[in-house]
Amino acid sequence: MSRPRCLSALIVIAALFAACDGSAAPRLPREIKGADGAPMTLVPKGEFVMGSPLGTYIFGDNEAPRRRVKLEAFYIDKFEVTNARFRKHLTPNEDYPGSFTSDD
Repeated sequence: MSRPRCLSALIVIAALFAACDGSAAPRLPREIKGADGAPMTLVPKGEFVMGSPLGTYIFGDNEAPRRRVKLEAFYIDKFEVTNARFRKHLTPNEDYPGSFTSDD
């Protein structure tokens, strides 16, 4: 995944966490529509290993130390964010390098 797409995904995840109040319903729907109408998929609560082994960093040494992280259930966009959807909410600039000329 390219760096702009990673940043977009992180923005979506951060927004979802900010909106969570920690009280998840026992049975959440597998898929919902986001505020912009885009389909979102449930990521069930669970654990994952965050970070990279020493010497295999992609984005720098902030990927260490490796550790187990527990997350509550959350929703994430089912498909990558298109340039058209991105432009509806953010303005491309030097912080988001890349080609934003097509809608895809």
